[in-house]
Amino acid sequence: MHPYEIKHTMQVRHYDQVIKLRGGSLYSTIERLQKHGLVSVLKTDRAGKRPERTTYRLTEEGEQALLDWLRDAVAHPQPDYSSFGAVIAFLPHLMPSEVIDLLHHRLDALRQQAQESDRLMADEFWSGLSPMFKLHQSYTDTLRRAEMEWVASQIARIEAGDLVWPEVIIEWHRRRGSWTEPSAGAPSGRNERTGLESV
Repeated sequence: MHPYEIKHTMQVRHYDQVIKLRGGSLYSTIERLQKHGLVSVLKTDRAGKRPERTTYRLTEEGEQALLDWLRDAVAHPQPDYSSFGAVIAFLPHLMPSEVIDLLHHRLDALRQQAQESDRLMADEFWSGLSPMFKLHQSYTDTLRRAEMEWVASQIARIEAGDLVWPEVIIEWHRRRGSWTEPSAGAPSGRNERTGLESV
């Protein structure tokens, strides 16, 4: 295939759900693969006034490198540096009530993604595929369901007053004037450290 066709095929198969596809990155990747002898030029042609398109093929060395990489990647877990995982470490810098609201927004967005995924997997293209070609989507869906469960549980913990903000962070909020103290006569179930009603 030529690079544009590779990118289009990956999008049709929804590999862009698990691999970031950027316009120029695919071309530079193929250039690196060619430099290392993992792909080679099969032909270069032109259709009408369109720019020339170079079609590449996998070399024997490239095929072996693919299989070696795949075996190693499947057998040996590597850390996934989740952007959300990094953000979580800084949640105390927001007020508990704001965190609850933002997590509810995230939960709604995850539910919408799940519905879209269900709709996608039920269409004619995906429903006719072998389950082996849908494993990446199944993996993504499983991680999303786990995140939805985790987000919902953290909302419940904050609302119940079981997840409290560290005193050092509360003091930081107080210095900034951003911490909401329990008002006089507030219900006894109100958690002083979170400023929230216990459920």
